[in-house]
Amino acid sequence: MNYLNKHLLKLSRITCRTLATRVCYQHLRTHKLDLINSILKEETMQFQKKIYGVDLQIGSILKILQNEGVMLIGKKVCRFDPNDYGPWCESPVSVSDDNGSKLIFDAASVSPSDE
Repeated sequence: MNYLNKHLLKLSRITCRTLATRVCYQHLRTHKLDLINSILKEETMQFQKKIYGVDLQIGSILKILQNEGVMLIGKKVCRFDPNDYGPWCESPVSVSDDNGSKLIFDAASVSPSDE
């Protein structure tokens, strides 16, 4: 072999190793993204369970309020579907206090310090 052919062979081997390394990197990156995706799905399921529990607590509180004579004027409809990108709550909740005046509660108007 002459000098030029030796260098072309060396360059071909380097190119082959470079491409093999790139394929290995892509496999590792794909595996990493799959792990991130599975973690996000697990977290979504955990949060949906927590939201379901909170929803049950809200229903229980509403039932207690109704049993105590608090009358609901409106109903808040909240959606927690992960595929739902619209507003979370559509309408405020209105209740009457002891004096008969209407009280309107909206999730956006209640801050954690109000609780």
